[in-house]
Amino acid sequence: MPDRSTVFDYYLDNGTPISIYDLPMWDANLLGNPDIESSLGQAPWYSVDCSISSSATTHSGQKSLRVHNRDAVSDTVAQDVTAELQSGITYHAEAWLMTEGMMEDTMRIVLRLVSTGEGERLVPFSNWTTVNGDWKLVAGDATVNWTGSLEKAEWFIQTNNESDAFRMDDTVLEDANALAGWYTIHRKVLSPASNPFGEGFTNPHGIYVLDCAAENLSIRDSRISGTLVLINQNNNNTYRVQRSVLWSPALISADPAIANLPALLTERNVDLAFGSTNLNEGQVNVNFNPEGTPHNGATDTDKADVYPSEMKGVVYSGEDINIAGSPRFYGVVVADRDMRVTGADLEVRYDPVYFEENAPPGFRREVE
Repeated sequence: MPDRSTVFDYYLDNGTPISIYDLPMWDANLLGNPDIESSLGQAPWYSVDCSISSSATTHSGQKSLRVHNRDAVSDTVAQDVTAELQSGITYHAEAWLMTEGMMEDTMRIVLRLVSTGEGERLVPFSNWTTVNGDWKLVAGDATVNWTGSLEKAEWFIQTNNESDAFRMDDTVLEDANALAGWYTIHRKVLSPASNPFGEGFTNPHGIYVLDCAAENLSIRDSRISGTLVLINQNNNNTYRVQRSVLWSPALISADPAIANLPALLTERNVDLAFGSTNLNEGQVNVNFNPEGTPHNGATDTDKADVYPSEMKGVVYSGEDINIAGSPRFYGVVVADRDMRVTGADLEVRYDPVYFEENAPPGFRREVE
């Protein structure tokens, strides 16, 4: 067993720090300028065959968005959310709406999807809701699915009866099942060439030290080609690897002259509850082999590739490892205290290159 007091030393000395506060929140609002308070104006909201402008008649804050000069029910306000969505996820949407004057209309929030597999279709978030001259909350949930890859996703307000002006304020688009207060590595690529967090400083060996500051962390539907080190964790078992991941060290070598590296090091407990469902670029809506981060030597710019969900290399916890789901490990899994397997369809294949032939720094047997 490695020495818990020194096993992290090499990685702390050679790793690039990441603050957990540079990671997105799981329950973050995915809309830009959702409360229409931006000093830059209405962007990223845009008009569709009508006019939009700021209004002092608000549900909250100083500004709302007025949608006017409409000649048809299809003339509206919209926002492009293509980069924010993942197929198979249930999203919650809401907006506060009001019509002008004494007019009454029925309205709903709709998502327009364009995918390579199905073309264009509309996904309503909410039922038709009667809206008049008083602010009214329109809200609902929808599970968003597509086939192929997503080309366009547009959040917009649809009206049913009238083409008159209306106002919109305090809008929301979020993961309906998100856990509040959790930070995330979701739909990301972390590698020697890619660090999507903070100022984006990269590490030539892909060693990243994430200071958890006792906050909660979820890792899912991502590719990590490197070594992630979790420090300053809390004691609440709130560090989870979920759904699908493609995870391996950036450097794997049988040559003892080259420092082999682990995949994951954690000071405290970690839950490894990811599954065996493939990591599908088209469904996750991310390119996982961009320039600088090849897979099997290849890079591209599309979202058409499918990868196995698996972890390769040494996985180490200074305390407990809790395993659930249907994870696949190729290498060595080491817990300094207990390892618990609960209802898991587990596959572990020992590979001596990760531990016996060329153990990473901190795991090597001292020669006397």
